[in-house]
Amino acid sequence: MDTGRLADVLEAKAGREHGRCVTVLERSTGCVIGVAALLVPNPVDGIPWISVLALAADHQNLGLGTEAALGLEGLLARAGWSEVRLSVLADNPRALRFWQRLGYRELAGAWRAYNGSSRGTITLAKTLTSSGGACSEHARRAAAARRVQGLDQ
Repeated sequence: MDTGRLADVLEAKAGREHGRCVTVLERSTGCVIGVAALLVPNPVDGIPWISVLALAADHQNLGLGTEAALGLEGLLARAGWSEVRLSVLADNPRALRFWQRLGYRELAGAWRAYNGSSRGTITLAKTLTSSGGACSEHARRAAAARRVQGLDQ
């Protein structure tokens, strides 16, 4: 994680109207392992957006990103939001697969240029449930996988 670049991005996101930054903590140690930035709501469309979700490299591919994403969704659902959106760079298939595995769907016609460059973004959306049904099940499976890998106590 390029912490200098990430700090700049988070500072810009937090300074925006409705911007929120959240730290992602490792449960057993309380150490910061990542960050998230949200727009709640995005002033353009009135829907909350996950602007950034980034974990330290040594904490990736362990199910922690999934747990963090589901935690953000749970916070939004408990606050009464029924949908969340985000964008991924079109040339980042790994990020696209990550969010699609969590139930995000591509919005039709939602491709746009990224910061004036030729790189495009794809906008994804997910319907949130107040019951936490699918989210709770996914979180349960992620926690079980971490226990099997010896990552949780």
